[in-house]
Amino acid sequence: MFDEYVRELRRVRTLTPGEERELWERYKGRQDRQARSRLIEAYQPLVFKVVMGMRLPEAHLMDMIQEGTVGLIDAVERFEPGRGFRFSTYAAYRIRGAVLNALRRERARANSLEAVSYTHLRAH
Repeated sequence: MFDEYVRELRRVRTLTPGEERELWERYKGRQDRQARSRLIEAYQPLVFKVVMGMRLPEAHLMDMIQEGTVGLIDAVERFEPGRGFRFSTYAAYRIRGAVLNALRRERARANSLEAVSYTHLRAH
């Protein structure tokens, strides 16, 4: 599955500044869903870059790439092109935050399961 994902990433065509500007205008100005989809697709390699830079265990990679994609989608939804910031910087922040939040939830769940197991063992 991971190898297939990487192959798909290699097929993603990057946007020229003009194309990106046009997509933002279409999405934010006219709610064009195709423009939104193309922005998400074009920035999917950023998700990969951010997640791989976090040096996570291989067993978590695909789950965290999915969480990062949720962060990317959130970034596309919330980004305000007129503010003068670069989308890639904003998106990287949102992607990393989504992954860290997922890791925190996972750790909390594991700790609560461990506590339940320990309490159950002590009771018997």
